[in-house]
Amino acid sequence: NPGVVIEMERNPDFFLKGLPYLDGVSILVVGEESTYIAAMRARRLDSGLNRFADSIADLLRMKDLPLQICPAASKIVAQMNTQLPGWNDVNVRRAVSMAIDRETLNRVAYQGLGTGTYSVSTDVFGKEWSMALEDYPPEIRRYLTYDPKAAKEALAKSAYPTGFTSKIIYWPQQAGSRQVSEAITSMVDDIGVVLKMEEVTREVYSGIYGEFPYDKPTGRHTGMIVGIIAWATVDQIHEYHHSTNNRNRSAIRDPKLDAMLDEQRRTIDVAKRQKLVKDIQSYIVDQMYVLPLPTGPFAEVHQPYVKGIYYRTYGWYDGEPMRDVWLDK
Repeated sequence: NPGVVIEMERNPDFFLKGLPYLDGVSILVVGEESTYIAAMRARRLDSGLNRFADSIADLLRMKDLPLQICPAASKIVAQMNTQLPGWNDVNVRRAVSMAIDRETLNRVAYQGLGTGTYSVSTDVFGKEWSMALEDYPPEIRRYLTYDPKAAKEALAKSAYPTGFTSKIIYWPQQAGSRQVSEAITSMVDDIGVVLKMEEVTREVYSGIYGEFPYDKPTGRHTGMIVGIIAWATVDQIHEYHHSTNNRNRSAIRDPKLDAMLDEQRRTIDVAKRQKLVKDIQSYIVDQMYVLPLPTGPFAEVHQPYVKGIYYRTYGWYDGEPMRDVWLDK
């Protein structure tokens, strides 16, 4: 029942005898965080998945309920349409990045529990593939370091020395997007970049994030968009940044980057490919095609009687995590 509930029934012919233990699972769609928290406290829900920054503090205070906080195979970034005036200037993009205090952003949006603050990809893949601040060369690292003075100097070298006005787009039900957008808007205002917040529906957000053809960049968003990129494989670095891919949400058109992305895809030696992927991330940050940002954790809360449940790093329920669950009551 769309927007209300997903009903799952036990498969009597499952290939493992005796499993699953449960006769069924009802996954309720709860639109309001306050309703979700109240239902958990009243034990009207057995288990709950939370991806919203609003309720992390409330969940941490619920000492009687087991809480799992896990990094997710996803990444929050800010992506700008690099084919449009303003965002097509690398000095503007660098200035905006240096005006963002990412550590403060983490505290404001995620109670300091965010991860992957400086990496283009998710840190779930491990340090061999993702980037910490110290992994970048010093000349590139500075673009991820909070420095309002350097930000103003970079802006002064751009075609918009006194600043410019654009918009920052977010879908409020995407984890942390509203809080992150509010904080970025305030931070970049100090250097003269005015971002007007624009809240969009899921349909509009989904259209921007995956349905527009890659060869029509002006059909995409016309400013900055804050949102989650899902990472299931390392090779999605090709998907999100190659000029021929319609999920290239920054509308990047860079032959050098295309060549690097193609080369890592052809490289079989793991160590060489890891170096290539890190070099690609350094180049993306040097050109500031996307702004890496802290990514909030996923959290699961379970009533004490829920046994055998485990967390799925990509952050949604399906049949497999439910296979071994049983209720001790």
